[in-house]
Amino acid sequence: MYNSNERYQLHWATIFVSSLRLLREMILPIVVLIALNAFKDGLDGRGFLIMAGIGFASFSVLFIASVLVNFIRWSRFTYWFEEDELRIESGVFVRNKRYIPFERIQSLNYTEPLAHRIFGLVKVEIETASGSGEAEAALPAVSKGAAEAIEYFIQETKKRRIIGPLPLRFNEQGEPLHPFVLEVEVETEALPQDGLREVYTMTRKDLVILAVTSSGVGVILSGILIFMTQFIDLIPFEFLYTQVFTFIRSGLTMVLLVIFGALFVTWLLSIALTFISYHQFRVTRDRNNLFMTRGLIEKKKVTVPLSRVQSVEILENPFRQLFGYCTIVLHSAGGAGESSRIAIFPLVKKNAAYEPLTEIFPELHFSTPLKKVPERGKHFFHRIQYFWAIPFIAGISYSFFPYGLFVLLLLPVIVLHGRWKFKTARYAYEKQQLTTMYRQITKRTVYVLRPRIQSLTLRQSYFHQRRQVGTILCYIKSGMTHTVAKIPFMDEKEARQVMKWYEHK
Repeated sequence: MYNSNERYQLHWATIFVSSLRLLREMILPIVVLIALNAFKDGLDGRGFLIMAGIGFASFSVLFIASVLVNFIRWSRFTYWFEEDELRIESGVFVRNKRYIPFERIQSLNYTEPLAHRIFGLVKVEIETASGSGEAEAALPAVSKGAAEAIEYFIQETKKRRIIGPLPLRFNEQGEPLHPFVLEVEVETEALPQDGLREVYTMTRKDLVILAVTSSGVGVILSGILIFMTQFIDLIPFEFLYTQVFTFIRSGLTMVLLVIFGALFVTWLLSIALTFISYHQFRVTRDRNNLFMTRGLIEKKKVTVPLSRVQSVEILENPFRQLFGYCTIVLHSAGGAGESSRIAIFPLVKKNAAYEPLTEIFPELHFSTPLKKVPERGKHFFHRIQYFWAIPFIAGISYSFFPYGLFVLLLLPVIVLHGRWKFKTARYAYEKQQLTTMYRQITKRTVYVLRPRIQSLTLRQSYFHQRRQVGTILCYIKSGMTHTVAKIPFMDEKEARQVMKWYEHK
């Protein structure tokens, strides 16, 4: 038996896990830079081997130095429970102390990167409503049993309101066991889950559709840009420019084929990333929380307290909408990272989503809003786009005449896009709920309870007042910031009724 104020260390494998993570982050950029510069200098096989040997020696020195530093960090990192608080001390030269009261802890999120899984470890992130926009604290590497013990210890202490210290037990490796169950690794079913049950599991078919229709191409391109900005001084731009211009002279057909091939490969990479990220996606719930687990190489478990959910949003991009699919997103207050805006159902048939949503959020009424915006506001949906389109069209038409005249085809596209947005815009408000539906490209349907609305704003310009229309902006807390839902160009009298409806909150 040990008292709850006994101090504990992280798992010893933390030393190597942290070092491997550093090398993983650096190895690809350095290999790419070595290859580019070797190709630029025209090194032969022997010269390339010498450069590769230098790179390997540098990695070895870096790994040894990283192990030594991380050993010191590990030896100086301790955590313990005292006076209904989780207390953490860390730091090599400057000692940092952080005390987190149990009642402020909103959730514990678990991540299992590949290096952690080798040693059977998890990273625990402690989230509170601190307003910092990130996790309050983290335990970089603890065993799964210790992580479950920590979570259960906090839950039971909050339930029982115990003032004094609680006894903890340890296994043979000196890791804390479940304080109320003898062996947490064996008796995991004894954990009080308040009727934990499955809400949603992504099928293989849904995963394929999600991967094929994902927007991961943008993520890959943004990653390339970040890499270039980090190592901009080492990239041989002059050499790359010369090679690109030489390639362009080879002919337009070849250039188009290479661009198409590059985009196709990027699309395939985005499919692979989606498969890896959303592998075995599963949503379960108990009485108070939702639990999302997913990942092939890096497993993640995110906890969202139901009391912190501010709004539910249904997203339908045009391609998925054709086949009746949508994405369900929750906005949560006080969360950090994923737990502030999380896709609870990354891909689901829309008509099959209403039943589980109603089970999770019985206070919300999930249906398509019926009230439409008036006809007199129709032209406002595309009017503002003319401000950038007309100068652009004029410039292109003049500079590339007569072929530039084809850009005039943008005008009917803008009009049709505006009509599309007009037909989509709908809304509904009842005793305690506001529902809005609108789109730019992706259709958004937002369901929010009146007490969860941070503020409502009625926005009108001079031209809107003449047409007796206005736009309602609904601000909803999402993490440390907010998200905005809107009812565009609705009837002015109806907009003022919505404002009065909100004032009676």
